[in-house]
Amino acid sequence: MSRGRRPGALIGGGSMGGMEAAMGAEVEPDLRFEDHGTVALLVPISEPGRQWIADNCEVPDWARHGGSVAVEPRCVPAIVRGAADDGLVVELC
Repeated sequence: MSRGRRPGALIGGGSMGGMEAAMGAEVEPDLRFEDHGTVALLVPISEPGRQWIADNCEVPDWARHGGSVAVEPRCVPAIVRGAADDGLVVELC
């Protein structure tokens, strides 16, 4: 689901192969990954972020935590790349 409004980007506490958001402009994330050690939480921030999760992630009931999704840390890079490829902005924290 390419949104066409901007290229995908990664903002926050990490770098994934040059997907850093351009400095100087405030960028609102669509998705946020919160690192909790043995689990990461994927948090949809915008409606396009919520829709991207619905369209692209198979989420079992046990992995749902309110509006967030529990994800194994080893899966985070692939999800970030997929979301950025579809034009979403992902924040790592």
